[in-house]
Amino acid sequence: MNTTSRQHQSSTAARGGLSGIKTGRPSVAGNLPHGMEQRFEPAPIHEAEFLRLPSPKGRCRFTGLSRSGLVSAAKAAGAFISARLPGRVRGAVLIDKEKLTAFLRGKAGHGEETQP
Repeated sequence: MNTTSRQHQSSTAARGGLSGIKTGRPSVAGNLPHGMEQRFEPAPIHEAEFLRLPSPKGRCRFTGLSRSGLVSAAKAAGAFISARLPGRVRGAVLIDKEKLTAFLRGKAGHGEETQP
């Protein structure tokens, strides 16, 4: 057995054979927030933990919601995150994809409408 496969097996054994656990930086679909490139990792939309808001008059690639609809749903779901560097006036808005998805699935299951 070569050294590379031995290292891979030992790292898998050290993790207890668990897969799907992320230990790195949080992943974001879309453009990374300006100035926070070292804190986040880019990822495809289906693998990302967080979503960015679409451009004005645009639609979310994940949910199909408009920008304002996405903000309303994220706030109702408790998935709205405002990220800002210390001392800065402007920041970035991130949305926790897992919380938003659970909220929308719950509303779809009951046939309920949400209002801002």
